[in-house]
Amino acid sequence: MVEAALATYRPERSQRPMSAADLDDISLLLKPELRRKRQRLDWSVAWNGARELPIRGGPVRQAILNLLLNASAVTPEDGTVSLTAMSADDRLHIEIGDQGCGMPPDIAGILIDQDPGPAVRAGRGLGLWMVRRVVDDLGGHASIAARRGGGTAVTLTIPFDREDVKAHAA
Repeated sequence: MVEAALATYRPERSQRPMSAADLDDISLLLKPELRRKRQRLDWSVAWNGARELPIRGGPVRQAILNLLLNASAVTPEDGTVSLTAMSADDRLHIEIGDQGCGMPPDIAGILIDQDPGPAVRAGRGLGLWMVRRVVDDLGGHASIAARRGGGTAVTLTIPFDREDVKAHAA
């Protein structure tokens, strides 16, 4: 497991474009936690046939893994954690879902407010703060919504890197 994590998240790989294999790596890293809690993973990826997306893969992988681990942590045993990823227009849309009891406002604020607030200053929500920094650095947007039937959906919308889009168009 450690070797897989080190191979996946080496710095030299963090700047390369995101590929479907990156999501497969995330699924592999998440499996032990899902098995431990007897949870299922509802997984849907639609990239319109693209092998790679013009987005820095390393930071996005880390953000997705963090959100999936958080979703697993709040989902009850025998529950379902979900990931939906699709490329549309010139951006990547990622939704992570859980079956928890909802995200407290102070924790949600870490992802969506300008000031992450007292939770981070108190040492809570550091992983979500990291996700927020990744999304901000990539010019993206995060949103949070209650899911019908319970739980929370966190959606990340990340635009494609403009330089890569221009190079692929030429």
